[in-house]
Amino acid sequence: MPKTRDPIEDFLAPLLKLGLKFPLAEGHVLWAEDGVWAEQADMDERLDGEEIAFYAEGLLLEGFGLTWQALAERETPAQAEHILLFFQENPNLLAPAIPDPAEDWIVTAQGRWPL
Repeated sequence: MPKTRDPIEDFLAPLLKLGLKFPLAEGHVLWAEDGVWAEQADMDERLDGEEIAFYAEGLLLEGFGLTWQALAERETPAQAEHILLFFQENPNLLAPAIPDPAEDWIVTAQGRWPL
């Protein structure tokens, strides 16, 4: 019997590939708080590229919403250097707008959960 496709695994597949392709990319976790995005305060270090999808999966399974973006410097668009994870506690509420990247950076990939 064929395995049933898991929607969360399908959603995280591009994020997992990015983490494996760019293991030195830094994962930044941000939370919707009072209408703005705030970086998670209790993280002493950024997530390693290989940890990003695993971290996100745990929170998605708990019911959180997620928008993610891979950022690269405009001069080197093929090299993702930062992966931003924008989480919101209640995905049914309107989240703050995702900020535009700084002028020297571009978004090279992104996704949103729930779909």
